[in-house]
Amino acid sequence: MRSAHLLTIVTLTCLVCLATSGALAGSAIAAKPATLKVGDVIEVTISDLVAVGVDTTKRTRIGKDGSISLPLVGSVKAAGLTESELEKSVSEAYAKDKLIKNAQVSVKNFGPNASTQPAKEPSDKE
Repeated sequence: MRSAHLLTIVTLTCLVCLATSGALAGSAIAAKPATLKVGDVIEVTISDLVAVGVDTTKRTRIGKDGSISLPLVGSVKAAGLTESELEKSVSEAYAKDKLIKNAQVSVKNFGPNASTQPAKEPSDKE
């Protein structure tokens, strides 16, 4: 009787451990990347737009309509997308307009309180 009770306790403990570890793993998998919002300041970098090996970078605020304006393609929806989704959308916009077949794009979100002006590099002059 005592061994049956001990076996039940061990079995229940194992089930709780498995359920907890599965829940934790599931929550890590279910976590979604943050989406961009109206008012966020983002930096979009497009490789090879003006010349091979040259990056074009635009730092801009997502407008009230949820879009940003980019060189040569104009307005692109940004709000509601993740950084990686916007990268894909921008790449597709340049391909659609036959400007860059497979544009390499990176997006970085600085949040709503950032400046649209990039930080200045320290000067060697004093």
